[in-house]
Amino acid sequence: MKTRGFTLLEVLLVVTILAIAFGFFTLYSQNTQIRTDLNAQTAVLVSHLRLAQSNASSGNTTGYNAIHLDAANSNYTAFIGATFDAQSATNTVVQLPTTISFQNILLNGGGTDIVFNGPEGETTNYGTFEIFLSSTSQSHIITISEIGTVNY
Repeated sequence: MKTRGFTLLEVLLVVTILAIAFGFFTLYSQNTQIRTDLNAQTAVLVSHLRLAQSNASSGNTTGYNAIHLDAANSNYTAFIGATFDAQSATNTVVQLPTTISFQNILLNGGGTDIVFNGPEGETTNYGTFEIFLSSTSQSHIITISEIGTVNY
């Protein structure tokens, strides 16, 4: 009489293959989430920069027209005016996730402030900087031109 069923070796082989596949899926989904976080934070920062430029070019004096990059604390502050005042009540601070930071801030004149001036929205603080994801060593380079355009 023949018995039909699976041997122990076949069951162990299938379980092992499923465990390996699940492990790869888990790693892939975590890396995807981390990369998505970098993309999202970059897009939000670029939108703040573009809004500051737009406020400056439209003459909106109640909306912020500048961004202060704080690499030491992994945050940036949107502010109103020509100089950054950390105590101002009108500041909007955006904290980056702990895995994301700023690197290689190379703005004209040094410093970490990007101030857009009216009436054209241009800036004397043009240059580049990186928003860096430490867990995968990926980064996005953000470029600000003299006429105030923001690209990444």
